[in-house]
Amino acid sequence: MFRKLHLHLTIFCAAITICILCIFTALYLYIAENTLTDNHYLSFQHDMDTLCTNLEQQITITHQYLLKLKQSNDYLLFLWDNDQPFYFNSLNYSEEYQILAEQIKSYYTDTLLPIKGNDDSAHHEFIYEDDNNRQYVAGIAQIYPGQLSAAQILAARSNAQGLTLLAIYPRESFLEQLKAQRMWFILIAAVGCILLTAFAWLFTRRLIKPLQENQQKQIQFVSDASHELRTPLAVIRSCISVRPPNYAETIQYECVHMGNLIEDMLTLTSLENHSQPLVMEWIEADTLLLHIYEEMEPLCLEKSLGLSVILPDEALPKVRANPMRLKHLLLILIHNAISYTPPKGQIALKASHDHKWIVFQVTDTGTGISDEDKNRVFDRFYRTDKSHTGKEHFGLGLCIAKEIIQAHKGTITITDNPGGGTVFTCCIPL
Repeated sequence: MFRKLHLHLTIFCAAITICILCIFTALYLYIAENTLTDNHYLSFQHDMDTLCTNLEQQITITHQYLLKLKQSNDYLLFLWDNDQPFYFNSLNYSEEYQILAEQIKSYYTDTLLPIKGNDDSAHHEFIYEDDNNRQYVAGIAQIYPGQLSAAQILAARSNAQGLTLLAIYPRESFLEQLKAQRMWFILIAAVGCILLTAFAWLFTRRLIKPLQENQQKQIQFVSDASHELRTPLAVIRSCISVRPPNYAETIQYECVHMGNLIEDMLTLTSLENHSQPLVMEWIEADTLLLHIYEEMEPLCLEKSLGLSVILPDEALPKVRANPMRLKHLLLILIHNAISYTPPKGQIALKASHDHKWIVFQVTDTGTGISDEDKNRVFDRFYRTDKSHTGKEHFGLGLCIAKEIIQAHKGTITITDNPGGGTVFTCCIPL
């Protein structure tokens, strides 16, 4: 089920992010191509303007000058005088380019000029596409060499004494540049899609990992609870069928045992689901510890254990907590210490504080907890001593203690007692 869910979430997450990536890539490519095309066209206009200016400043246009002008530019230059081509055209360009120039000039005269009309523009630039779908940027201008004033230019224009200049730039290299740019964008987008898919796979796996762990814990919880309930039920059935001596007391004991287990399970569920919000009150920590000491001292004496309370000389500040839950937490830790501390051992209940926390510690001189078990003692139904079969413990106490301390926004830690045994430290913010 989780494998299928992982796959579906990966596809969904990857599809959304890839669609966003493709949209933004296409948008950026469109803007980049338009910007590049506009810059290329503006550059050609600027060069065309420079060519016209240079030619108009010449009194005599020689072949050597035109050849030098051609070599200093990447453009194909053609000139006509009253529609008669210069000898320069046929001398420097093949017949194919001469025909192309005549076609572009005719296209401008027959098609574009009627649309543009007789405006005052010095030159006109346009895109021309031949029969083979090859594109050219073309610029055509009417120039009047040797005219030094505006009046002379107007007179030359009225007498049709100007020259026609045509500059052609093949767009193959520019289109190849656009094609290479598109290929880079496609490659980057493809790599991005692969990386996003890998990220979606890892992200969704991390996302559903808590769900998997929670399901496994639920399955384990049901299995452990069933196992814990099976034993008292088997004892009750045996007593009913065989009816040994004192069977009624045995049934009552097992019923109490089952009731305690069910009560612990309900408490744990209530804390985990926050179904019953804790009512916080300001309580005196030292008074709480003294009450717990009076309540637990007879049990410790019965087990031949010493119980002590260690309080600082100054009064402890009040702490905001739920009195019943906080007392339950400390009782769990003391009961746990009693169960794993041999006779003649010592258990200490200590409280202290700093500016931010009030600290409760339960110290024992018992068997201690291994480093491996320290990471698992807060799991449900986990017991450090697998051979410990006392029915007063179900392996839920420390799990409940952890939920209580977390409900108070505190922490609980386990350390080794230097003299042997364990120290449980609970910190609750002031």
